Amino acid sequence: MILDPRRARDAARSALTPLVAPEQESVVTRVESPLVAGSLAALSGVLALAAEWTAPQPLLAWIAPVPVLVATLLRRERDPWWLGLLWGLLAHVPVLRWAWLNPNWPLGATCGAYAGLVGLRVGQLEVLAATARVAPALAPVAFAAAVTLMEWLLECAHLALWWTWAAPLAPIGWLHGISALGGTYLVSFVAALGAATLASMLVLRGRATLAAGFGAAVVVAAFAVAGVRSLPGLARAVRVAAVVHRLDPITATRWDAGEVRHEDTLATLAAYEQLTRAARTRGASVIVWPEYAVYVAADDLPLWRERVGRLAADTGATVVAAFIDVAQGGNRALLAMPGGEVVIYTKQFLAPGIESSWLRPGTAPFGAVGADPLRVGARICYDAEYAGGFRAAAHAGVHLIAIPSRDWRGIEVAHAAPVPFRASENGLAVVRATRGGRSLVVDPHGTIVAQADDTGTADVLLVADVPVAEKSGATLYGRVGNWPPTLAAVILVLVVLRAEAV
Repeated sequence: MILDPRRARDAARSALTPLVAPEQESVVTRVESPLVAGSLAALSGVLALAAEWTAPQPLLAWIAPVPVLVATLLRRERDPWWLGLLWGLLAHVPVLRWAWLNPNWPLGATCGAYAGLVGLRVGQLEVLAATARVAPALAPVAFAAAVTLMEWLLECAHLALWWTWAAPLAPIGWLHGISALGGTYLVSFVAALGAATLASMLVLRGRATLAAGFGAAVVVAAFAVAGVRSLPGLARAVRVAAVVHRLDPITATRWDAGEVRHEDTLATLAAYEQLTRAARTRGASVIVWPEYAVYVAADDLPLWRERVGRLAADTGATVVAAFIDVAQGGNRALLAMPGGEVVIYTKQFLAPGIESSWLRPGTAPFGAVGADPLRVGARICYDAEYAGGFRAAAHAGVHLIAIPSRDWRGIEVAHAAPVPFRASENGLAVVRATRGGRSLVVDPHGTIVAQADDTGTADVLLVADVPVAEKSGATLYGRVGNWPPTLAAVILVLVVLRAEAV
């Protein structure tokens, strides 16, 4: 049997005819079968789940939403909410997994985060479907604007920037330039615009759709080029270190139960002093300890401060020593300079339920010591999910920011993944020292210079040379702030006006 190419082409066209509009039209057609639409939504959920389990897969994460976007466009007004519900329920299963792996994570916080994230997906599809009904060519940009604005509202509600469109895309290097231009909000806008444009071009027909696709490509390219130009110039290199002590299991158990003994505090402090001196012998001038490094009772606070200050003076290094101030209920970091300057920073954003039930948050957006040519700042762990404190630090002349952190098994890769964006957004070098997770050294362009995992079987001594920016706060995002959400709001208003005109 000889295959006739023309017959094959005609057969394929006949099969696809129910899915697309006529060539001269620029509208979406319907898919009558909810089974097909549901399968596409489920496929997006499974792809998103695979992209997060157990480590971020950036390219897969980017294309994962395309099937559910196609289903939404094909069904038009046919209840996009249930497609978003199915998509979100599957895509955000990692939230349940992370909570399951940490028995201290409260059920209420887990359910709230899960429901909120699923609700976001529903809202985003509602915007896509509503725009497609009146102005199909504008649907991708309206969808991207909705994603951006909803993520900004999340941060305004103190619900973090962990589960965003941008978060799993941090390993894609050229996106760091875009984050320097407009933060992770602009990265999310670009990612959502790309996925929605691809879905639109698979469904819609006509010149308007082609023009919209070409326009989206131009916009993304323009942002990429402008982002590269927005990255700061790099100056001298600074040798830094992240140190993590393998905590004695008995001490760790006592501390997690709230039992703090003088001898445990002194023994752990001595171990970190030894690690700090070892890092200094390798040339490190900034040395960072992890979050929850040492629990300090009220009677030991004066001794703690005196010994960390003397350690900085003796070694000639800036020491960022994180500790739990048991008496005051503070998750804190003591920043000590060799010349005697000491600042204590208190964690601003406490992990919901896990910490907020027994610790009190700080009010300062960052802590900092030193001056030109090197000013060192600090944020702590969950603080890294909020961009505002880093932007404030950059405005205050900080060149390098320390992030003492503590993770648990199952989240260590995903939690560390967005950290490079905090560096590139504001042109800050970053040192992240993590107990039970991944320690990182990141340059101001968002490039990971060095990393090491705390496996709990040996101490971590991560030493690396990292350049700092020629000028702190030099990126456009660092100077202007959250302009992408404003742009997103303007876009949505224009889409609404367009819909009313139609």
